[in-house]
Amino acid sequence: MADWRRLAGLAAQGDVAALAEAACDALVQLSGGSSPSGRPVEPWAALWRDDGGRWTRLATRGPAPGVPSRDDTRTASCAVVVDGRTWGVLEASSPPTGDPLTPLARVLADTVAREAAFEVLRASGAHQALLLRLTALVSGRAEPLPVAAAAVRELCGVGVVDSAAVVRADAEGALRVSSWHCRDPRRVGAGGPTDAQLGLVSKAVARRSLSCGAAGVAAPVFVDGAVWGAVVACPREGLVRPALDVLPPLVAGVAGIVGMAASNETVRAELLAEADAQAVVARMSRPLLGGGPPGEALDRALDELTELTGVGHALVLHVRVREASSAVDPRVAVCEVVAGRIDPLPRGSVHALGRDAPVVRALAAGVPLALATGGGPFTRLLRDAGVEHLVPAPLVVGGASWGSLALASSSAPSAAVRRAAVEAAALLGVYLERVLTVAGW
Repeated sequence: MADWRRLAGLAAQGDVAALAEAACDALVQLSGGSSPSGRPVEPWAALWRDDGGRWTRLATRGPAPGVPSRDDTRTASCAVVVDGRTWGVLEASSPPTGDPLTPLARVLADTVAREAAFEVLRASGAHQALLLRLTALVSGRAEPLPVAAAAVRELCGVGVVDSAAVVRADAEGALRVSSWHCRDPRRVGAGGPTDAQLGLVSKAVARRSLSCGAAGVAAPVFVDGAVWGAVVACPREGLVRPALDVLPPLVAGVAGIVGMAASNETVRAELLAEADAQAVVARMSRPLLGGGPPGEALDRALDELTELTGVGHALVLHVRVREASSAVDPRVAVCEVVAGRIDPLPRGSVHALGRDAPVVRALAAGVPLALATGGGPFTRLLRDAGVEHLVPAPLVVGGASWGSLALASSSAPSAAVRRAAVEAAALLGVYLERVLTVAGW
């Protein structure tokens, strides 16, 4: 950039001259200043109003020795217009006769426009190199967190970006900072991948936005069509179009690469879940093939299932419909506990599900269910045992629905647990068909 102090000094025909850079519609920040005595012009911020092309100072904030007050009628100012927008204000106190500021403002506007054009060229080259480096990182099977940390560092290495962050939506929908970085670490720290920095980053961005009117650019990160998070970048101070126009496609490109890393993580998680499910099936097969009474074999198999998945309990439920004495509801669903160890629901106990409609639907469809307050007797028995979530998987015997394998837990089930439940139910269906038809159990 040009030497702002020298340009401002050219206008210092009186006491002091200053160049102020506009940050939003009315707020400007001092970029440089000069006086004939060599006295430094200290940082300040001021509110201005555009009176038909003539800028009038309304208020000044912060210590500003040597800067004329708004009551100083000897002060002259001239807007610096770049690409049709006010970039800043050039001000001089005790100016000579004539209009010395307008030519200087034009020179300054041309300088800023040329610098913006060079910035576009530099940023475009850096943009492509950045995307290549991040793509290579993802190709090396890097996990999303290292990719996010590298992405924000790389973004801040591009001349147009001042600070950047990758935020991720958690299970509750709240956004958390996965990684962030800043060109000037003295302002907010060195950056890093910790969620604990969320408040610090938010305050730093808010302070900067209020002080200089910076606007951030964000691009969503999609994984399998759903929003996984976002990449957020704050532009460097003093940028004007066309340099600012480089930022949106740059951030969008980085968001796409972070999405690739997150998708890879999803695929890896699915593969691991499949491997875990197969391990569950292998462990459950041993007691089922070991002989002995079917009830005891099922109990041992369920013990293996709960140990491997980490859930609290597992039950094999035989669900059927029986005749009821009520004329209003002549048929009611009941479930019999065939196997499993949970105190309120001993093996062989039969429970009517007439007032447990959500449980009946969940058992039939194999949909996880959170046991909210209310419900029928069966639901209350589960809650009394500390069960808050039910993960059912339908049991099919001889091609027909026979019942359900129900995993009972105090916490929400993971995708791996749900996958293990489905695989275990398929194994138990084969075993039940054999013992029911061949062994006559």
